This record gives sequence, structure tokens and C-alpha cells, in this order.
Amino acid sequence: MNPEPQNKDLEVNVEVQIIDLKDVYDKKTKKVAAGLEYRLENPEVTVVVRASVEITNVYVHVQRCARAAIRTHDTSGK
Repeated sequence: MNPEPQNKDLEVNVEVQIIDLKDVYDKKTKKVAAGLEYRLENPEVTVVVRASVEITNVYVHVQRCARAAIRTHDTSGK
């Protein structure tokens, strides 16, 4: 009798494709009570994910390129 395969034995193939990613994003500045607020202009990208099993959750983490943060003296998120 063969036991049911456990998740650790399951090999999952995942392909992630990011479409419309720009090298540079323009920022909009808005005055708020605490000072200035910066937002990216047209920040949307399309993400296509294909997997060999059903996708039940997607977690996305975005991080600014370290070189860009140094260039702009950006310390947010540190």
C-alpha cells in the first residue's frame, strides 16, 4: 500500500511574468498636513502566473532598488 504523497514530496512548477514594467516611474507630489506625500504616477503592471497546481494564494513584495534609494536619499522603509 502506497501512502498519500505529502506536500513536501510535491514538485510545483511556477512561471511568473511581469508585463509593462518600467525602468523609471514618475512621482506625483501632494501637500498634506504632515508635509509632502509622494505617489508613483501610473504604477500598475500586469503579472501573469502559471502553475502546475491550483494557485490558492498570491503574496507580493515590492522593494525599491538599493541604488535608486541611495541616489534619491530615500530612507523610507528602513
